[in-house]
Order: sequence, then structure tokens, then C-alpha cells
Amino acid sequence: MYHQRPYVNPNGFILRTPVYQQQGGHQTANRTRTSTISYPPPVILSQQKMMSGPGAYSRDGMNSSLTSRNTYDDKYRTPTVHQPPWSNPVHRYDGRNRGPSLPRKRVFPDHNEEGQVNRKRRREPENSNASTSKKLKSTGAPATNSEASSNYTPTSLTDTDMLSQDILENFLKKKQTKADLRKKVALRNELVQVIKKLYPYGGLFLVGSSMNGFGSTDSDVDMCLIISDNSISQRIQAKQILHRLLSELSRQCYHFMRKALVIPAKVPILKFFDGIRNLECDLNINNATGIRNTYLLQLYSKLDWRVAPLVLTIKQWASEVGINDASQGTLSSYSIVLMVLYYLQVGPKPPVLISLQHIYPQKFVSNASVWDLQNLAPEDDLPSWISFRSTNKQSFRELLEGFILFYTSTFHFDRDVVSVRLGRPLALNTIEHIGDWKKKFIHIEEPFDKTNTARAVYSEPNFRKIMTALRRASNKLSKNKNLKVQDLCVLR
Repeated sequence: MYHQRPYVNPNGFILRTPVYQQQGGHQTANRTRTSTISYPPPVILSQQKMMSGPGAYSRDGMNSSLTSRNTYDDKYRTPTVHQPPWSNPVHRYDGRNRGPSLPRKRVFPDHNEEGQVNRKRRREPENSNASTSKKLKSTGAPATNSEASSNYTPTSLTDTDMLSQDILENFLKKKQTKADLRKKVALRNELVQVIKKLYPYGGLFLVGSSMNGFGSTDSDVDMCLIISDNSISQRIQAKQILHRLLSELSRQCYHFMRKALVIPAKVPILKFFDGIRNLECDLNINNATGIRNTYLLQLYSKLDWRVAPLVLTIKQWASEVGINDASQGTLSSYSIVLMVLYYLQVGPKPPVLISLQHIYPQKFVSNASVWDLQNLAPEDDLPSWISFRSTNKQSFRELLEGFILFYTSTFHFDRDVVSVRLGRPLALNTIEHIGDWKKKFIHIEEPFDKTNTARAVYSEPNFRKIMTALRRASNKLSKNKNLKVQDLCVLR
């Protein structure tokens, strides 16, 4: 495929973009269109990076390029180029020049090639969160090493306390399903068709809870548009690019886009509502840190099967008691996730988690290109290069009680820093007190850019509100042995 190299002048960027014509499953350039972009980053992505690398979720990776690729085995996205005749499921190409052969005999799930009934049990529906499974012991630990090394979550616990069972059932009911993810990917793919006309050398990433393993059925869709390997000014350039996207998307996606507006912030976002898929969406520009921490958190969610249910429960509790809203001066969902991961690293003995960045520093380089990240889907197994397996056998209730106790008595907010990057205590006086760290009541280190993710907690009343909620939860856990998740979330 031929592409002209972009021409750069001092006044802006002139992109010579091929306009494609579909012919027999192949894309050919039939003419060249020239467009001027007034506010791109200093260096645009190379043609090679545009055509490959992580840009959005696909079956063979967490992300695929912004440019459509002829991928037929991807069950999460529809190919955007014409398929050749032999890809039609009604025909089968036999490799010879005479063309497609006769259709093959259809084989139903319960019958083999000879028409006999299979003795194997039918597979459960892929979006079902409530399939039957073997009963487990009190800790709910996987029975075999092969199960322990996979992305495995049991569906029931036996001989355990009521709260632990309720935490697991609540997680299975509220976690993000494959159908939820497919809707988000469909939204992403529809946006790509518009955005690639403006920024053909970019990549649109699904990030946040949709991909990090901690998503729920009501999670928003977070996306990041990468248009440069270099950083850009979030205050000026990112806002102008978002306004340009708002104008174009409002014109071409009017059939589903509702309530679209650009929200200025440290990292400005384009916020809108998808009226067809019933999804809230936040889109940012060139926030590569968000892509890196999505990848990191996804690995932590797979490191132990108890991590995701515990995180989802604590996030639900924090939201119900009113301490999970950074815009109101409390904790963001990302900060809460980091607090849970840090506790699981340093609190339980033996630990549930380790610091992946400390053990495998070469895999988590802060300034590495996001296009070089290993592609993972939320349901994929843990990569083979991670050998750690926790020997901790504590139940959900024990871990939840330990989390509350840790942050009400052991952790000192005035002199300690939550650092998932190090996986060990970090003193506040070792950090230079500038910007996000100055005059804040809670200090949580972002694992890659080392900023304070809890910078919104700068007022003492909001800090007292958070500590009061933690102490109230501690009292409930100590007084009621038959407590349920919903009882924990009640404000009284």
C-alpha cells in the first residue's frame, strides 16, 4: 500500500492523506487529499506506527490501529473493508483455482460430524456471569495450579462467612460483561470512522475501567486519542483539538451523540452521552499515562482472583457513602483502586500482590511508547512472564477488615505516601513538595508520572469526611458478623 510522506512547513502541518477505494478486499489509493491541521503536536506518528500497534480493543490484542485492518477472526469488531467471496460462511475456499466449493454440512453444538449427539456438556453463554461451577473451600482458592495461573474467578464459596459470599455474588452480578465491552468497542469503532479523517496518523485507545479489569455494568467509557509520540500542551493544544473533534463529531454522529461538551481540567476531556448504547463517554488527547496505567492495573486484576471483587466492593461502598467524587473534593475511582492495591502489597502477611514495577522494571518504562505495550484483552490469562502466585488464603471479609484497619490506624496520611510503584512505605518528606503534593491531606503516587492522584483532597472537612466513613465501616464490621455489602453501604 502506497502512502505519501507528510509535508511539514513552519506554519503548520500539511498532511497528504490517501483516500481509499475498496476493491476485492484490498484498499487502494485512487487520489490524494490535502488538508491543513492548525494544532497538531510537534511530531506526528510515522506511517508504520499508524498501521500497527495498540489503538483499540481487538481479539488478538487490547488495542488495534486507528486505521481499519482486514481482520476476520476478531469477534469484537466488524471488518470495515470488503471481504473476498471465499470468506463468506456459506462457502469454503478449497485452495484451487476453480473457486468456492459447495457449502459444508452445518454442525450444531450438540452433534458431531456423523450426526450423533455429543456426550460433552454444552458451553455456557459467553455473556453469562452466573454459570455453574465447582464448589470451593472457605478461601475460594482455585483447586489446581492451572486454574491459579489463569484469569479465573469462582462462582460460589462454601464453608465461609456471609459477607465473603455476598461480596463474590455482588461482583458476579455487577462486573462488566463481554456484551458490555462489545458495546463500548462498537462505539469506539464508530468514532474511528470520523476521527481518522482528521488525524489519520493517530490511534484511539479504550482505557480506564473498561479495560483494566475493574469495570462494572455501569462503568463509563474512557478513551484516549494519541496523535503524537511527543507530549502536547493540555491547556492549549488539547483543548483546541477537542473543540475541533466536538464540532466534527456533532455533525457526523448526531444520531447517537447527546449532551456533548468540552470540560476544562488538568487533562481536558470531551464528554458526551451515547443515546443508542446508553453509555457515558470521556475522551482525552495524548494522555499516554492513562494507557500505561490501564495496562498495569489489568495485570494486577489478574494476579489474584480476589483483587477485582474486593476493588469493586470498596468502590461501591465509597460511592454510596459519598467519598468517591474528585470533583467534590474526595477520592477518584483511580485513587481508590491504588489504595486497595497498595494495601494488598504491604498489609496482608503473606502479601496478596507484589510490585510489578519493582520486580519487572523493564516491562513498565515510564517514557516508553504506548504502541509497544503488550496487547491484552480483559478476559485473557496473565502473561507467562509473571511467575508470582500468592500463598495468602484470607477471605474477602478478612481482607476488607484489614483494608479498613490499615487506613484508620496503621497508615499515617500526614507523613506516608501510597506507592504501588514501590510496593513499600514511602515517606512524604522524600518527595519535593511542589504542585500536586503541596498542602494536600492524602498523598497517592501515580505509578508512572509520579503525581498525586488525590490532589482533589485539599480541604480538611473533606478529609474528615473520608476518615469518618472509614471508621463507621470499621464499627459495622466489628459489630455485625452477618453483615452484607448493602448494609455496609448504608449511611448510618
